This record gives sequence, C-alpha cells and structure tokens, in this order.
Amino acid sequence: YMSNSYKFIHFGCWGKKKIVVTKLVDVTESKDYAMVSVAGDNYYPEKKYDETQKIEYKVFNPIHFNMLFELLCKLKTSREKGVKLIFGNHDINDIVSYNNDEGMHTIECNTLIKTIEFINNVNNNCNNVSFFTDVMFNIDAPNTLVIFLDTTVYESKKLQYKCYSENNIFSNEEDKNITTSEELREYQNQRVKEIIDKYPDRQNIILVGHHPLVSYKDKKTTMVESYSGLLIEFFYNILNVTKSGSKKIYYLCADTHFYEKSTIIISDNKNENSIKIEQYIVGTGGADLDNPGVIFGQQNIKINKLNISFERMEAVKDYGYLDCLYNLTDNEWKYIFVPVKNDID
Repeated sequence: YMSNSYKFIHFGCWGKKKIVVTKLVDVTESKDYAMVSVAGDNYYPEKKYDETQKIEYKVFNPIHFNMLFELLCKLKTSREKGVKLIFGNHDINDIVSYNNDEGMHTIECNTLIKTIEFINNVNNNCNNVSFFTDVMFNIDAPNTLVIFLDTTVYESKKLQYKCYSENNIFSNEEDKNITTSEELREYQNQRVKEIIDKYPDRQNIILVGHHPLVSYKDKKTTMVESYSGLLIEFFYNILNVTKSGSKKIYYLCADTHFYEKSTIIISDNKNENSIKIEQYIVGTGGADLDNPGVIFGQQNIKINKLNISFERMEAVKDYGYLDCLYNLTDNEWKYIFVPVKNDID
C-alpha cells in the first residue's frame, strides 16, 4: 500500500506530564497517521527529599508510570505496530534511591526493564507499540527511508552496557557475541549502512534518535552548547558514502526540552564532501521545559577532522508534537502546540 502522502507524528521526553500523550490519543483515534515515533525519555523518576537525612533521591512510581504507558498504548496508526519507541538516556540511567531499610541504593536499568515488561504484557493491550530494534527501518513511505537509532550508544560515558545485553535490546542472533558498547555501536553502524546501501534510490532519509547532533540551551542565562561527537561522525560516515548530495536528510530527535528546527552542515577539513541535515528537536512531550535562549547566525564547531555549521531556524518553548505530512513532491512539517491545562499530572 503506497499513497502519495504519508503522515506521521514525532515527539519525545514525555514521561512526566500526560498532556501531549493524552492529546494524541484523540488525534490518532481516526488512524490517519501511519506512524508515531516516540524519541525516548519515556519516564522520569520522581525526585524526593528526605528532611532528616537532608538528601535528594529518586523513586520509581509505578502508578504514574502505568498511567503514562496506558495512554501511549492507546495511540492508533494505520499500519500495524505503528508506534515506534526508542530509548533515551533517562530510560537507561540507574535510579539512585533511598529508603530506611537500604539507605541510599542504586536500581539498575529499572525504567528500561519496566518499559519492556509493560509493553510485552498482553493484558496491557500494547500490541501497536514496537521497540526500535524490531523496526530498524521502515520502508512504507514513498521514496523515503525511515531509520530508527539508539543514540545512547554514542554517549559512551552514559551507556550502561549491561542494560542492553541482559535485556536483549538488540535481540538478533548475530549480536550474541557483542560484549562491549563499542561493538554495539559498530553493530548498529553496520546495520544502518547496509540499509542505506540497499535502497540507493530513496531520495529522502529520515533518521530518528534521542540525542541531537548539536543543541544550544539557555541555562541560568548562559548559553550551553552540547554536541555528540561520535554521533556526528557516524552520520558523516554513513551518509557521505551514499553521495547524498541529491538526497534530503532529516534528523528527528528530542533530549532538549523545547522545539527547534535547525540546519546542520557537516564537512571534512578540505570542504570537499559535505552533508546537509535538517534537524528537528521535539523534546516537548511532557518533561519540564528548557529555555532555548537566543543564538544569532551560524555557529561553527570542529570535531576531529570534521567542520560542523549549525543554524537555528526556529525555536519554541512549549509542549507539543511534530505533525509531518510527507508526499512525493513536497513535505510539510509543522509543530503543533498542546495547550497546558491545569492538570495535576
């Protein structure tokens, strides 16, 4: 089934307030959308403070978690298993918690395990949700390749490798001999490269991940720049090989809690080869919002042998999601605001 248009929704950083996912239960009811891509940070543990011990810690609240995921599992799509879920750093991070019996203690891989258990439990009716590893790519869209990534593997300092290995996150047979995060990264790089090579005629490549390639936010009136060097190198290596000059490349992500559209150009030192990427950050699904601040003009970064130029096109501090209408001639992507009701969530 191929039509001239292909509609999908993208958002991330949602596992706190239920406003966006509640709205999307209504929006997707009519099954107008082929896909909903959910870009990680699917649950934020609750922060607590112990007065007597004077310590801050976090707890997993199963009632809040279940409420959020029950809503996610109600999202409907025209294709089977159309809600594609990837993991963010908060899904992999340990929870450092506290109670009287154990004192301060660490709960490893907790959110990840709870997410997998919830979705795989048949009583929860989550059969429209699939993990990104089942759908490393999706070739429904005309002339388009959609590729889902786990970007936490490019943030080596934060990667809890055993969360992946012990929970069979990359559950294909050939990955049984992967024993380090470097090998995991290499495995994903290889798979993505094979997909791109297999469909050389696809003119539009949409990559979906959690971490932005480059982002800027205002933290206490200081503009903070962050970028993912390994992820940028990966993009350059796989996309440059495709001679992607004629292709349009989009990267949909989250992690930073506002909406931003930007243009990123990655080139080698000699400026002989460059790739242009339209990046959409949509970390606006329900976490406390960040401040985009103001950036003027083009920002330039050097990483190893690569030059990166970044230009922000628009930035909005508000809850919402990206509504993408994709057709063969022209694409139309717009950010939809979700008005915040005074909900106690």
